[in-house]
Amino acid sequence: MGETVRTDAVLKTSLTFEGKPGETQKTTLFSVRTSVPLRIDSLGPATDGKPSTENWSIWFRDLPVSADTKLFKRSECGSPFTEGINDPGAVGRGFNQLNGYEWRLGGAFHDHLGPFRFYPVSLEEVSFGADDLPTRLVLTGRLQFPLSDSDVEQTDQSNVVQLTFENKAAVIKLPLRLLAVGS
Repeated sequence: MGETVRTDAVLKTSLTFEGKPGETQKTTLFSVRTSVPLRIDSLGPATDGKPSTENWSIWFRDLPVSADTKLFKRSECGSPFTEGINDPGAVGRGFNQLNGYEWRLGGAFHDHLGPFRFYPVSLEEVSFGADDLPTRLVLTGRLQFPLSDSDVEQTDQSNVVQLTFENKAAVIKLPLRLLAVGS
């Protein structure tokens, strides 16, 4: 394990892992020091002539980011035994350092997405800019219309969506750019 570098936005710890003799993998563990604001504009009806806006936030620690590309991809952290979000091989020698991360969305188990409820399932991808701030973030979750007053997640429905937040400015606020239906 390398040294931890502290910036205003993140803590970065460099790792070098030797898999097979002569083969090394360089990874940096990113931890944000404060939550990152996420903004969703114009979902649902406008009120008082203003479009509706949802403000979320995300926090993560020890996110394994490629030292070369400054990109986290959940698909590259799993073992060959991965099935959905379950990975029995995640704690093996070759994958342990890639699976110790954690993340939280908005401090609650779901958030409003217009008239719908969004139940997060996985953090799929995060890109970082030269200033170490997130520039792109992809979340997968369940999207459902509230059928009653209770906020119980309906897990037997096929309602998976992917939310993509992108930011091109030099601020730490990621607006929603794409909502895609998954399977």
